[in-house]
Amino acid sequence: MRKDAFGLPLGELLMWTVIAGIALGVLGHSIQMVLELTEKTAVETAVTHMRSGLRLEKVRRMANGLPLGDLPGRNPLEFLASTGPSSLNALSEQIRPLDFRFDPQRHQLVYHPERQRFLKMQQSGADKELTWQTRATQPDGSDVELVLLTPYEWF
Repeated sequence: MRKDAFGLPLGELLMWTVIAGIALGVLGHSIQMVLELTEKTAVETAVTHMRSGLRLEKVRRMANGLPLGDLPGRNPLEFLASTGPSSLNALSEQIRPLDFRFDPQRHQLVYHPERQRFLKMQQSGADKELTWQTRATQPDGSDVELVLLTPYEWF
């Protein structure tokens, strides 16, 4: 049987090359999936912390007898920088690289996912843009929440 310069039969060399190619393809797909899952988790964690910051602001205002009326439409990123638990303040610096931005015309928090392979928007034809808004949840304005405006399914 004919051998190449390294002493392996050509058929065996070809077989190992194909196996290595398949393994690299599977590994690349797995790495992409893990990176996207990491981004999804980071976004959901950031939104959870913004909601916590909003709750802290509501409690602070209620304790001081201040109205909640100006909270709807506010930038939710402001609530990360507000005084509260030190872990919340430390997290606000880590969230900035996720590239959330506040659209002042629409009064919405906007996030464009970097990895969108497993992201499905529930509205047909919608851009792959995730948006939230600080809204009054009671007609009298007695409660305010950070509300998701673009329903999605990620994974």
